[in-house]
Amino acid sequence: MNNYAFLLSYLPSLKYSGFSKQFHDSTNILTKVAMSLKESRLLNSINNSNIKIASRTDRGVGALRQVFSLKCSQFPILTEINSYLPDDICILGVREVSSAFNPRYDANSRRYSYFLIMENFNIDESKKALQYLQGTHDFQFFSKEDLKNPTKTIRNLKSIELISHGDNTYQIRIESRSFLWHQVRRIVGHLIEISEGRYNSDHTLNLLNKTADWPRPPIAPSVGLILEDISYPDLSFKIDQKSLNNFFKTIKGILIDLKRNEHVYSFFYANIE
Repeated sequence: MNNYAFLLSYLPSLKYSGFSKQFHDSTNILTKVAMSLKESRLLNSINNSNIKIASRTDRGVGALRQVFSLKCSQFPILTEINSYLPDDICILGVREVSSAFNPRYDANSRRYSYFLIMENFNIDESKKALQYLQGTHDFQFFSKEDLKNPTKTIRNLKSIELISHGDNTYQIRIESRSFLWHQVRRIVGHLIEISEGRYNSDHTLNLLNKTADWPRPPIAPSVGLILEDISYPDLSFKIDQKSLNNFFKTIKGILIDLKRNEHVYSFFYANIE
């Protein structure tokens, strides 16, 4: 059997339970993908599949570029596989890789973006906090409590950006080789706390240095978080143009619906009294 790496994209949606190896869950995105691979005769059984994934994502989180691998005996035809997938999930590319390729452990870095809409967002203090967070630190207070592995919370954040898009919309972009569970969402929750005046950026150092038994920052909502990219040495994908065009049509239709809803709700807001 040959080993293939797949480039997968899926839009944020609360109707899916996330992307993880939970094949008993029919609402899981990976289960949807496995079912489409089985329909395309690339898998004999979903439960016994040898699918390996690069990163898991929670309910409501989207992925611009997710990666998974599968060993199978024939070359995957993406248009056929995508025909069995919901319109908001699409495999964009595939390429053959070595039998030893592991999408999780072979990744050089992962990049996430969180889109936050907030009035009175404290840009200056948030930038200071993000500067403190960049680099190698113990992120125990920025992760889900893990009683089995309480010391494995050191991570290196390679880069952090805060981008303003106007209209009270901000993008927090963070890159690291690996992330702790809820790490990005707790970082965003920390920025929200700072902007609400509960703390200033100095508190970021308190959390990193664990100077006291501080409460963990709140977890920001999952909708707003995007797995933006996963990079590998010497791995590139040739995009299947037909699959990409079909995905574009889905996105365009959603944007039209959102624009219409924006006008409808704005009308209600302006005229309800």
